[in-house]
Amino acid sequence: MKLFRSVVLATSSFWLLSSAVLAQEAQQVIVVPTRDLKAGAVAIESALAEKKIEARLAPINAVSGIAQCVGRVLKRDKAKGQIILIDDLDNP
Repeated sequence: MKLFRSVVLATSSFWLLSSAVLAQEAQQVIVVPTRDLKAGAVAIESALAEKKIEARLAPINAVSGIAQCVGRVLKRDKAKGQIILIDDLDNP
């Protein structure tokens, strides 16, 4: 009986751990503005935030870190919370 209980606990623990790992793997970091930004604005760190979303929901060309944005110019208006894409950025 103890052996059966140990096997059940080990199997349950494995599946719980596996699902937690899969959930983490399915996340992607994206960058969003913390306030509305106008086209032509230079992106600064205090106006941006990194968020994790499900990878399947993230656009392929989404910016994946604030460092990719800082010092770059926005080509189009971005509303607070809207995902910033690589195509939204230009060099100053």
